[in-house]
Amino acid sequence: MVELKGLEPLASCMPCKRSSQLSYSPTVVSEIILYKKLIQANCFFDIIQITIKKKQMDLSILFKVIGALGLIFITIGVITKNRVNQNICFIIGGLLLEAYSIFLKDPVFIPLQIIFVAAAAYELYHLKKKKK
Repeated sequence: MVELKGLEPLASCMPCKRSSQLSYSPTVVSEIILYKKLIQANCFFDIIQITIKKKQMDLSILFKVIGALGLIFITIGVITKNRVNQNICFIIGGLLLEAYSIFLKDPVFIPLQIIFVAAAAYELYHLKKKKK
C-alpha cells in the first residue's frame, strides 16, 4: 500500500502492489509522478486511499488546534478574577475540548467535558440570577 510517508518504485510484475519498506518522503513532484503511475496502472483504490489519508491528516491538525484553543480558554478562565467571565471562558474552553474529545472518540473525556461545561453553565446561571 502506498503511504504519504514514502513510496517504493512500482514492481513490473504487480503494478498495484508496493513494498512496505518506504525509502523516502514524497515531495509534490514525486506525488504527481505517483498519481500518474497509479492512473496508468488502473489503481484507483490506491488513489482514493491516499486522498482519504491526506484529509484525515488535515482534520487531525484542525482538531488539535481546536483542543489547544480549548486549553487556552480554560487557562484564561483560571487566571481571570471575575467569576462570570471565568465561567464563560470555562464553557467555551470546555466545548472546544468536547469537540476534540469526540474527534478522538475518548470514552473518558467526552462525559467529563459534558459535566465540566454543565457545571460552569450552572454556576454562570446562578451568578446571573444573583445579580438581578
